[in-house]
Amino acid sequence: TILYSISVFYGVLFMLRFLYRWVRNPSERFWRVSKREVPPACLNDPSLGNHAYVQLKHVKLHYVENGDKSKPLMLFLHGFPEFWYSWRHQLKEFSKDYWVV
Repeated sequence: TILYSISVFYGVLFMLRFLYRWVRNPSERFWRVSKREVPPACLNDPSLGNHAYVQLKHVKLHYVENGDKSKPLMLFLHGFPEFWYSWRHQLKEFSKDYWVV
């Protein structure tokens, strides 16, 4: 019961704050997303592999590849909301024996 009371209290507090900010300035976006011109340095680490794109009919897909293309292919797929960086340790390790994508 105490946990539910605390949850309701903070939920109401959040909603009141949100409504207050929206009433004061309705044109302001609540969730601000800043556009980056340059990706973070950790995403451009050459030891993780080469970045490339493949264009399908209506979709442009980004992928990272590492290792020798003459070796067997090992394909890593991630789910939403992750992205290729979640496989960074596997890309480094398996690129010794496989062509990893």
